[in-house]
Amino acid sequence: MSEIKYIESKSNQMQIPSEYEIFMEIIRAEKMEKQIQESINSMGYTVVENCIKIKYNNSYEEFKKEIKANEKTRL
Repeated sequence: MSEIKYIESKSNQMQIPSEYEIFMEIIRAEKMEKQIQESINSMGYTVVENCIKIKYNNSYEEFKKEIKANEKTRL
């Protein structure tokens, strides 16, 4: 990992991160946010998938039949 570089403030009492380091932190945060969102989305799909399996006793064919029946009544 790269070494963190700091720019000294005029008062020399505090150091602030360089613009590059701030930029890299923003990129890392955006990547983490994307990973979290993907995890949440996949959990949502898993919950829906499990509900379908419970309702239709793991039968995808039963599920497809009901979807087709609902499509006919919608038209």
